[in-house]
Amino acid sequence: MKMDSLLKKGLSLDRLVVLLKIESAGGIANAALGDATRQSQMSRQVSGLEDALGVTLLDRTSKPYQLTDVAREIARCVRSFAGDLRDCLGNEDQTITIAAGESVILWLLIPKLSKLKGKVRFRNMRSRDAAEAVISEQADIAIHHSGHGLANTLSQNLGEYGLTLVGPASIGKSVKCWNDLPPGSLVTLEGNGSTRRLVNELTKNYPKGPQVAMECTSYPQILASCSTGFLGVVPEIAQKQARKMGLQIFPLKELSKARMRLETTWLPKKFERSLVIRNTLLKLCPKT
Repeated sequence: MKMDSLLKKGLSLDRLVVLLKIESAGGIANAALGDATRQSQMSRQVSGLEDALGVTLLDRTSKPYQLTDVAREIARCVRSFAGDLRDCLGNEDQTITIAAGESVILWLLIPKLSKLKGKVRFRNMRSRDAAEAVISEQADIAIHHSGHGLANTLSQNLGEYGLTLVGPASIGKSVKCWNDLPPGSLVTLEGNGSTRRLVNELTKNYPKGPQVAMECTSYPQILASCSTGFLGVVPEIAQKQARKMGLQIFPLKELSKARMRLETTWLPKKFERSLVIRNTLLKLCPKT
């Protein structure tokens, strides 16, 4: 059943709504909630649709009455059309979901999207999981490290960021390289990611410097630990928050070449249908 077959004279929004209610409830008796008068009124509305379309919508030989396959297809088309219309009008009540890591959500997305019209829900996910969430439509937009993009999606470079060391201001500003650091306790990410591998290499090459004393599962946890006296390697996007916490920033030369590129990924069909998604992507990457 094509959508143009629904644009015939004699249709009304009220009749289509009745059809949707019957389809959602699983039958006219359920939609009428046991009210015989209401069921009779709904039956007359369906009859009006049948006359306008020239098809049978209600199987009156079944007990209780059920929608025919044609009626269910019409209901599906109406729902799809309504969804497309709502998206094209840019419904400001639409909630979109963005999947990203905790540090990206806190230090990049929330500041950028604070004035965005529409509702945004964040899901804290690792890079690969965030990209896959777009494919499964658990998320509308994913922010992830480059290299995790998937087929049938569109991606846009969101920029690069480096790494920096943060720690107590008492260490002083004269520290320029890892070898200048005094002995101390270092907090780092758990696992075997690129940041952890870099930290392991530095602690191995400079055994007299700070050594790993604690592991965390996220960069915000590392930053919180640094406020208690630890040293920690965090993304450059954390510097503003680190300064608010009274921490010192140490742009060490050993960290200067460590660059991470972020990408944003989305499904083309959602970009075309949703004004809120388009506005969000334009906020994040104006060249979209």
